[in-house]
Amino acid sequence: QDGVWEVGMQNELVIYPNPVDEVLNINISPFNGNCIIAIFNINGQLIYSETKYLFGETPIMVNNLNTGLYELRITNYGTGKQIVTTFVKN
Repeated sequence: QDGVWEVGMQNELVIYPNPVDEVLNINISPFNGNCIIAIFNINGQLIYSETKYLFGETPIMVNNLNTGLYELRITNYGTGKQIVTTFVKN
């Protein structure tokens, strides 16, 4: 099935700490593989994008972001399926 991952997948995504100061840890288990990690500001502008192999816990440096609310989108590189959540940068 294409598109956004099912709601149940939200339970598989853990991000912490939230709010975050420097390093946002992403754990999306049991899913792993090549993913595009994208961060959007409150205006919907893409401000960070990186392809990473997710396996277990993956740290993302966010210390250069301004204080505020951000949207995190993780897209499976192979299937195009996507999971979306938000976090706060202190």
